[in-house]
Amino acid sequence: MKPICRNAIVVLVIAVGLAIRYWTVLTYPTYWDTIFGVFAEAIWLKENGFDYLLLWQQPAYADYGHAIYLISILPTIYALLLSVLSPAAVFVLARCANFLAIGLVVVLAYRLLETKGDKRTNLLNAIVLLALLFHPMFSGQIAAVGMEIPVCMTSFLAGYLMIRGRYRAACAFAILAFFTKQAGLIVCLANLTFAIMLLCFRPGRRIAPVVYSLVPVAIAFIVLQLTPKVAQGTLWTAWSGGRAFFTAKYCYPDILILVAFIALALITTAAVLVCRRRRWLRRTAGLIRVLLRRDPVTLYSVIFVGGMLAAFALYIAPLPRYWCWSLVFIYMLLARVVTAVPRLKSIGLALVLAWLVGSLANTNGALFPHWPLKLGMQLERSHEYFRDVEIQMAVCTRLERDYYDATIITGSPWGQMLIRPDFGYVTKAFPHSYTPQNETHHPDSEKPVTEIPQQRLGDLILVLKGERTLGAHYRDMIRTFEARGYTCNLEFAIGDGPLTTRVYRAVREPPMETP
Repeated sequence: MKPICRNAIVVLVIAVGLAIRYWTVLTYPTYWDTIFGVFAEAIWLKENGFDYLLLWQQPAYADYGHAIYLISILPTIYALLLSVLSPAAVFVLARCANFLAIGLVVVLAYRLLETKGDKRTNLLNAIVLLALLFHPMFSGQIAAVGMEIPVCMTSFLAGYLMIRGRYRAACAFAILAFFTKQAGLIVCLANLTFAIMLLCFRPGRRIAPVVYSLVPVAIAFIVLQLTPKVAQGTLWTAWSGGRAFFTAKYCYPDILILVAFIALALITTAAVLVCRRRRWLRRTAGLIRVLLRRDPVTLYSVIFVGGMLAAFALYIAPLPRYWCWSLVFIYMLLARVVTAVPRLKSIGLALVLAWLVGSLANTNGALFPHWPLKLGMQLERSHEYFRDVEIQMAVCTRLERDYYDATIITGSPWGQMLIRPDFGYVTKAFPHSYTPQNETHHPDSEKPVTEIPQQRLGDLILVLKGERTLGAHYRDMIRTFEARGYTCNLEFAIGDGPLTTRVYRAVREPPMETP
């Protein structure tokens, strides 16, 4: 059997295995950032006849508008699918595409790591990549409908082709990665860095890799210069307002461990290089030459992971799911470490198996610190966010069944979910959904409460998510309505802890001013 056929079969086996594992969530709707981001833009395109000129005139994401990604191909793809298929069918199709994409990534990563004739090393490599599939955050994103797995696949393919010396194809996939999501610029820069090293340190220097790698970088920077809405923000944006510190504190128990390993590796490398300070430059150059000749996989992986760390430090808010883009290369580095010393492969095997078991045990975040998690960016550290999706689905089903014609006051993401069936939570748009966020309400949240008709002010349904909602503790919200003459009664509550969603009925006779 030809290698390409064997690879295709393994890809299909992995995809089928993932489909079986995630069978119960295949039809789950969009969640958190996809509601505010890629699907908001996709639904807008569908509802406005794919008018891209009008889209460019819309407010940006920071201004609660739909001009969110603009240069990404994914909103258009999702919009086209929503035009011909039901939302549930689109979600199933998107997840199946994720499964195939990850199957392809894992197979190609294994081929990069494969050592011919060394079954024990190859077994270790296979177990490491299996552990990748069960990484709590990564496996959660495999089953998500969003952008991370598409950009992970395109970025990895660009890197894979670069390592294999197929520079034109690497150029094409780097461009595709950038137009999948702006973060594809990371792989563009990683490829350029690798190409420059090839030019400087490899015998028979050729300029072609640098030229082909410059093209995606040039295109990316030109596009970002011409589209200020896409390139909003400056260096250190992620650190303004303490957002990066917040995410590091509440989202990163696993990433902090990763950073510790990276720091240890850097210290060890530095110790070796400075043993003889006068010759450290020559030693560094020699190390790069050896890696280019014998192990370009390790060198490229270090470049890519280093680029991710730099991106987080300089620009990107460090959300856990963003590590999807580089986690494949991190696990490839792990495979290189555990197979580096032949006599210690038994220890490496034990470590990898322990890591795999730990990942399985941590699928739902059981081994993570138990912070009072309630935000999507926190819950995405593992499969914990599935519980939030299930709560939202249950609440929306109950609201549609019993309160469809009621006057509903709620905030994000409920405002979006209740009036846009394409988000997957309701079958028909709610006619009377309002938000108290007024001027800053999201355009998908129907209308501000100031537009509630006078005759509808006497009987309201309040949808309050979590302990704090709409800028205040939910009990304070209830007291505010009671102070205005409303009698508030809990209709139902779904969920537990900080994820609990409470639905109150607020009744007042006679109806008076806007709440």
